[in-house]
Amino acid sequence: MPFLNRATAWLWLGSAATMLLFIRQPWRKSLFIGLAFVGVLSWWLKLQPQANREWQPEVAQLPWAEVAGDEVTIHNVRNFDYRTTTDFTPAWETRKVRLSQLTGIDLFINYWGSPWMAHPIASFQFKDAPPICFSIETRKEVGEKYSAIGGFYRQYELIYIAADERDIVRLRTNYRTGEDSYLYRIPVSPERARERSWNTSPP
Repeated sequence: MPFLNRATAWLWLGSAATMLLFIRQPWRKSLFIGLAFVGVLSWWLKLQPQANREWQPEVAQLPWAEVAGDEVTIHNVRNFDYRTTTDFTPAWETRKVRLSQLTGIDLFINYWGSPWMAHPIASFQFKDAPPICFSIETRKEVGEKYSAIGGFYRQYELIYIAADERDIVRLRTNYRTGEDSYLYRIPVSPERARERSWNTSPP
């Protein structure tokens, strides 16, 4: 539970700070700090991702694909209809694309708080089908909020999101505040795009 995790972390931090105030000898302080570090590291290394939590609706479904020759069927492609960031109509779709019709790759870079942190989204363009985007995102539970510091300490599972460009890009440009998105059209041939993105040819 997110609340329990935060409460435990604050309790541990408060206890550690109190102990350091009462320990006078430098060697004992060094020993305590070393043991505390080993304890936190052991806890951190034992954290394992789970797939059976109560997920927020926008990350509830895992995408997966079936490849049959030139045709790829992608299941659980997100295509939500947003009214606000929290008010939307969920829609998960199945899309079929042909690798031979892949024409290029676009890259969206989204800045959401700091000029030193950005989120990339790859958008694959097809001659005969709408673009499909892929994004690696935190898989938050119901009631859980995002924290960059929490992300460093493995407090979230990660998920690959496959989505319609209208969903995943428009959410950031039209509905979220304080975010800037930039589009980069990668100058790559269709053959190289297929080789790099779908691994259909040897390097």
